[in-house]
Amino acid sequence: MQIKTFYVLGDYDDIEVEFKEIDLIGSENLEKLLNEVTDGKVIFDLKNVCVKARKAILGETVDTSPRCVINGRVYYFSETKKVVTPKDIDDECMIVTNPLGEEYIVKGEKFKNTYKNLGNGSFQPVWEEKKFVTVTENICFKAPWGEMIFSPKGSKLCVEYLKTRDIYSVTNLALVFT
Repeated sequence: MQIKTFYVLGDYDDIEVEFKEIDLIGSENLEKLLNEVTDGKVIFDLKNVCVKARKAILGETVDTSPRCVINGRVYYFSETKKVVTPKDIDDECMIVTNPLGEEYIVKGEKFKNTYKNLGNGSFQPVWEEKKFVTVTENICFKAPWGEMIFSPKGSKLCVEYLKTRDIYSVTNLALVFT
């Protein structure tokens, strides 16, 4: 188990939440593991909200602070902090900011295949629907890119790319607004 602090948006107290650590990358029976921590019901979602994006700057720190709803209140937590490296610059990475203010790094090639430029730093997603399942307990797992991902109960796991184990989490609030 890992403990993660959630910071409240408003006048309530911060809370500490326990997360069950699971291994989505190394699990020998991924389907069984996912059935244990999700509802198993596949839903399809299409990202259709515009984002802002810009080129990554060498040495800058990107801090993704996802927001989620727990017990009817909105909380945020620092999910990942990453310093932009020379490899990120070589990969022509972009810093994407979604409507909730979360920032994340996207490799240039993936960005070009995912977004259409609308001008003035705004981009529209062009991808197809993706498969998600709902997390039934607080879990955390190491992402394929090495960061620990915290997925509170009610979040969604993208299971579109199970064969390559490229699984990521979208908080319950982010799925609604992005």
